[in-house]
Amino acid sequence: MVTDFTHDIAPAGPAATMPGAGGPIGSLIDVARYRAADFDGDGRRDTPAIPVDVAQGLPDPSSWVLPAVH
Repeated sequence: MVTDFTHDIAPAGPAATMPGAGGPIGSLIDVARYRAADFDGDGRRDTPAIPVDVAQGLPDPSSWVLPAVH
């Protein structure tokens, strides 16, 4: 069983040049823009905003209620 999970991400390592673009492996998504629904990076929301009356009826994704297990 392999238990050595060391990753070589040095500038000359294989992870630095794996993608077709020649950059490091991983996602190039800008998380802040993604959360703001700006998928093309032009500074404007790309999808319609959820109407206020609909948003008020949605559960808060930051509030987790876990059932008690006895």
